[in-house]
Amino acid sequence: MRQSSVAACTANPQVRLRSYVRAFVRGPMSEDPTRVLVVDDEPNITELVSLGLRYEGFDVSSAHDGRGALRAVRELKPEL
Repeated sequence: MRQSSVAACTANPQVRLRSYVRAFVRGPMSEDPTRVLVVDDEPNITELVSLGLRYEGFDVSSAHDGRGALRAVRELKPEL
């Protein structure tokens, strides 16, 4: 029996992340990759999410606390 797409996305975080992020991609003809800021206070989670986004072709920056995130938003102007 096949799982529904909702159940598959819930069971597989990688599929859920790809589906969410692709909603914000500029499109296949874009020259510049979409800028993404990943923020989490757990460095392992930040690195894992960043790695997956880089693999998908995004320009990824990260921050590990609120102040770093606010600074990065002002300086880098991420799109997501």
